Amino acid sequence: MEEVAADGLELRFSDGGQDWSVAWHPPPQPPPGTPHGANAVCLAGDQVVLIGDDGRRWGLPGGRPEPGERPEETLRREVEEEACATSSAGSSQRLVSDIAELLAVACTQPWPTRLLAMVSGDLDELAVTLAQVGRTVRDALLATAHAKTDRRVVRRAGGDEIYGLDDRADQVLVSELERRCARWPGRLIVEGADAPLPIGDQSGPWTYLADPVDGTRLWLSGKRSAWVLLGAGRSATTLEGLEVGAAVEIPGRRARLGLVAWARRGAAPAAVDDDLIAQGQAAPHPLVPRAGTEIARSYVSFPQYTLGVDGAVSRLEDRLMAGVKAFRDPAHCTGGLLMGLADGADTAVLDVRPLVGAPNAAHPYDLAAIAVARAAGVIVEALPPGPLDVPLEPWAPVAWAGYCNGDVADAFRRRWNTVGRD
Repeated sequence: MEEVAADGLELRFSDGGQDWSVAWHPPPQPPPGTPHGANAVCLAGDQVVLIGDDGRRWGLPGGRPEPGERPEETLRREVEEEACATSSAGSSQRLVSDIAELLAVACTQPWPTRLLAMVSGDLDELAVTLAQVGRTVRDALLATAHAKTDRRVVRRAGGDEIYGLDDRADQVLVSELERRCARWPGRLIVEGADAPLPIGDQSGPWTYLADPVDGTRLWLSGKRSAWVLLGAGRSATTLEGLEVGAAVEIPGRRARLGLVAWARRGAAPAAVDDDLIAQGQAAPHPLVPRAGTEIARSYVSFPQYTLGVDGAVSRLEDRLMAGVKAFRDPAHCTGGLLMGLADGADTAVLDVRPLVGAPNAAHPYDLAAIAVARAAGVIVEALPPGPLDVPLEPWAPVAWAGYCNGDVADAFRRRWNTVGRD
């Protein structure tokens, strides 16, 4: 180590398909070369903070610079986003030459309060960033007492009634997306806004979809957790175009743990339980849907939410569930149902409200975190069975179904086809 760490001594190696030339340089001036990124050595006493996405491979927090960023600015932003810590350059600062620049810093807090996974690839990094945005919204709501306007409908926009709580969450979410996601520019479609909002350059390729608080009324009443739901995709025009997603639980105020999950299309999801009381290190939370074909005596839900549509929904439910005794959870938010499927609590969800003329229904932003459920192995599709080619418009109704695995999905498709012929 002494030989490697000597000032100016180059070490050449290959990693990730790239050739690297690394050397330590004393502050304050960086060596010549094009800045490629910044990573931090976060010291916690005599330990070094490492982050990883699978519990086996570990690395330093860091990433690529945003346009116009200096290396120090990149470092501070990446440390905050990935290690949830603030940093200040100290006597241990060093810069690495050539294609990478590495600043070693001392963290101003002894250990990160929550650990975000460092994952490779731009989509992975965006998914992690969306999870951090959701965490910020959650923390902002949990940190303040209910305002008098939280339970009041303050406006109707973006496809739904907006309560005071939603309005507060909207402001935090939009601000955080603008701050953290300018490197993935585009537009945001969100509950509470009739027109898309810019994220960085609005002409950029990214489409964001978000519900700042899914389950507002249930959470305000103390009955259920609510969820911050986010998704994004390049040039996405329907739910099928979303490439990444994140779901962050807003538990009741007496709860200790809050689930945080994020994923990109084609990869396994990542999920942790944040300790909201002790502010300790997040614990891994594997997402494992139910296996097998058994439907009886499991949870199969047909969302209803409001009075006045029970009859129409129940008639269709009775036909689809003929001969099967199962339990239902009709008054749960869409995000909670999706995560219940991903976490093994539910077998199937069939939201038929748009098909029976219900005045309220799910909207695209309610399924913004669809990438998380699908990455866990959940089948999410339209009703009648087919792709979710629903336009990303805040007021568009969505008839959808979710199944814990492909075998259960096939069983319900057969039932649906039989009912449809009738």
